[in-house]
Amino acid sequence: MMSSRITGMAAAMAAVVCLAGAGCSTNVNPATPPPPKGPEISKVGVNCPFRVTASDTDYDRVSVRVDWDNGDTSDWSELFRSGDTMTLIYAWPAAGDFRISAQARDEKGAVSGWSNWHEIVISDTVNVPPGMPSIPTGPDTGYFNLTYKFSALAGDANGDRVSLQFNWGDGDTSTWSNFVRESTAVTSSHAWLLPGEYSVVARARDEAGLTSAWSNVHTMVVVEDTADLPPGIPLVPSGPDTGYVDSMYEFTTAGADPDGDSVLFQFDWGDGDTSGWSAPVAESTAVGMTHWWTAVGQFPVRARAMDIKGKMSDWSGPHVLTVRDSLK
Repeated sequence: MMSSRITGMAAAMAAVVCLAGAGCSTNVNPATPPPPKGPEISKVGVNCPFRVTASDTDYDRVSVRVDWDNGDTSDWSELFRSGDTMTLIYAWPAAGDFRISAQARDEKGAVSGWSNWHEIVISDTVNVPPGMPSIPTGPDTGYFNLTYKFSALAGDANGDRVSLQFNWGDGDTSTWSNFVRESTAVTSSHAWLLPGEYSVVARARDEAGLTSAWSNVHTMVVVEDTADLPPGIPLVPSGPDTGYVDSMYEFTTAGADPDGDSVLFQFDWGDGDTSGWSAPVAESTAVGMTHWWTAVGQFPVRARAMDIKGKMSDWSGPHVLTVRDSLK
């Protein structure tokens, strides 16, 4: 390695002397190449490709070589155009951390300085990222402003210790956990500030900094405080299936409230008209209302509930009433 650097320096000095003398051609040394580009981690005996770019002020063709930082230096590559890139391949025979650098030479023999180094770690086994963590385990539903715990674990093919991070689906993520043995459960806590449906995922990182993909999703539904939950959707209204124009018919429904609140009911008669709200009744108590239709047709009768705090349910499914002309 030292002899190759002395040779390079001698060639560079010769070029300078020639430039100083009368009648010499003014050949300029190639520019010092940028650091080689290639893998940063590999395994003993594996061919590693590195790309080296070289340019020459005189636009001479150039060749490059690489010092592999283990007492070995590549041969000069074949000549290529100034500004292009050449790929050199090398396999390290032993593990270690290596800082490789490149040098360029033009077709007239002038050489550049050595580039800055590119570091590569060669190990007996290749370090790979941790596996995708398990789907986080925890509650499926909860209330906003309350804290809930979720757990996940991840394996690592190299047996490295791992750290886990959770994404709570609301724009917030947990801090990375302490490192634990691979396949050990890690628990983290979070409170959501708004009701909604949130996708909770986790990822893992090993001690070398390699990161896994995000896990599959655990869906967390966050609702308002239990005292403010709306009633359940009422039963499909019960009543006749057929009737006649201008005749009065009664329909009945019932519904529950998760908080045990009293509830009121309203009917949509399917003809553009809705009933007023009933009087409050205990949850699961049947409520009936009457209506008549002024035209023939099929009318979907639905119901919805409202608790005494003003929280409303969605509309129920329809009960279809067929109304005929009373004279036929």
